[in-house]
Amino acid sequence: MSKLQWLWLPVIVIGVVTCRAQEPRTGSTAHHEDKSITGAAPSASQGVPIPGWKPDPEIEITRTFAGKKRTFTINPNHEGGEPSNAVWEQEVSRGEHEAFDRILQLSPTVLCYEEVPGEVAEDFHHISQPVRLEFMDNNFRTVKEVDIWKSRPYQDMGGVKVTYWDFNAEEMDVLPYKEQNPRRAPTEYTLFTSVRSEGSHVIVNYELRGMDEGEIVSVTHTLRIYDLSGMLKYELKDLSSVDGAVVSNDGRYMMYTFGGSIGTVNSPFATMEREGWALMRLADRKIVYKEYTDDGRLAFNRIWMEQGYLRLSYSTPSEKIDYDYWIFFDCNEQSLYKHFLTDNERVSLTNDDALYKASNWIKYVISKFDLEAIPILTK
Repeated sequence: MSKLQWLWLPVIVIGVVTCRAQEPRTGSTAHHEDKSITGAAPSASQGVPIPGWKPDPEIEITRTFAGKKRTFTINPNHEGGEPSNAVWEQEVSRGEHEAFDRILQLSPTVLCYEEVPGEVAEDFHHISQPVRLEFMDNNFRTVKEVDIWKSRPYQDMGGVKVTYWDFNAEEMDVLPYKEQNPRRAPTEYTLFTSVRSEGSHVIVNYELRGMDEGEIVSVTHTLRIYDLSGMLKYELKDLSSVDGAVVSNDGRYMMYTFGGSIGTVNSPFATMEREGWALMRLADRKIVYKEYTDDGRLAFNRIWMEQGYLRLSYSTPSEKIDYDYWIFFDCNEQSLYKHFLTDNERVSLTNDDALYKASNWIKYVISKFDLEAIPILTK
């Protein structure tokens, strides 16, 4: 993670506009947000200069994909996190529907290949599907490839139809579990797949949504966690919900948010169950700490790894997204810290030169505000 340059920047979320080129695009175009102390991402459009900014380095590599050799550039200093822009893509013919073959860089040595699988094209409702992961060594030579499409879970749901990236019609509602008595049995399913690489691990998150009579009535997740050599370290089957997750570098803990955030057009903030976050010890799937965040005080959140810590930041509902609730987990010390940042504390950090000179700003903040470690379950 780069040296911190901002303490706070207001962000107004208006919408998402995706622009696609008709011809193949190449280059290390993945955008990586400069996560400030608060979690807000600085934007060049805000006219704020970035001290010491340098363009990302690029390395050119060639791979065979979609029947041809593709040459593109990757960033050897890629910081990981949620994937964004493709390093290579081309639009493919799919009738009236938009579709792409794409290559995403997930981290310095991990690539994700996406396409529309031909065998499910009629039941596919998205521009592309993650199908394969490539793990490389430090010289960017292929070490291992993992087919995450053919090995996907939830292929056979007992005769109930399974589609892909569906259930987002304007008239569709979400029926939370607490309003189901008894629980409704889905009459159709749809599967989503997301991939994230951060630190020393890659997480493949398979999310299965169940629908009945025009309502989403269930959400189930299976997570597969790989190390950077492509070895499957953990498979967490049939979790109730995992909206976002990050694994510690030593592979011992996973911090994640839950609630089954659906976000259909008709119900943009709907969830299947209570929202919150948890810390799981992966060896025995033990939840060592859990907190619910559905009391109306917290809103948007971001989860990632920074300076060796698992980090989660929430914002309180306001006109600005300032991420003022901080959660840190020190994997080495097994120490958990939480803190609501006050306006006075924010000002003090803004004017604190020592913060920017600190080799580890999180340790500095923990010391500055005298934060006490919160006990977690150790048995």
